[in-house]
Amino acid sequence: MPRSLIAAVTLLVLSVTAVAQPVPVPARPVRVGNVNLLTAGGGAAEFDHENFDSGAYPAITYQRRVLRREIRPVPIWLRAAFQYQSDDARFHGYTVWNESDEMPFPERQDGSPGVDERTRDIAVRFEALGDFLHAPWWAIYAGGGFVMHSLHFTSDGVESGIPTFEASLTETSPSALAGLRVFSPTLPYTGYVEVRYGRAFGKTSDTKTKAWLTEVTFDFTGVNALFVEGGVGFHW
Repeated sequence: MPRSLIAAVTLLVLSVTAVAQPVPVPARPVRVGNVNLLTAGGGAAEFDHENFDSGAYPAITYQRRVLRREIRPVPIWLRAAFQYQSDDARFHGYTVWNESDEMPFPERQDGSPGVDERTRDIAVRFEALGDFLHAPWWAIYAGGGFVMHSLHFTSDGVESGIPTFEASLTETSPSALAGLRVFSPTLPYTGYVEVRYGRAFGKTSDTKTKAWLTEVTFDFTGVNALFVEGGVGFHW
């Protein structure tokens, strides 16, 4: 058989074999859903209350996108969040006295423990958000809702020996916010930073007719507060 014919047959066989080989398809990145979001972080509160100092706090949030088919241009979310604020104080002065104690005396300053007070605010927020500006990697959102505060206060004058005073209250306040969220279409990681308007609560300083607080005159009072919060988490 002529060499030229052998070469032609060989070339034809190689061509057919090459065509028969499956062409590898480049792997497409897997897109991660952007329907559920769970984050953990914290923030700082700024407000002016006589008996409750502003400071940092932890926060955990979960939000879910709703009405995905009905409202496509502006993604709508419902969110529930938990935050905890606490303020501890030790000073020399009057604790919260029983109304029948007509002659209270201040905790002395000559080495005595003084008065220990603690204010605690466990808050659960319920908010509706809208991504009014959004792109594949980020979203600017705003919204509002309300906050349920579980308030608890204790006051203990160690030297006086009177029973520790305790008071609790459930309070509701409004919440308005705006923020920036960044995320990845192919990775389940997200982060956010936001500014929120709300309320903060502490013990009253209005002693009414006496120079010290009593069980009857004690109350919680609220002030406007500005919160700056951020966190990281997962979306799916």
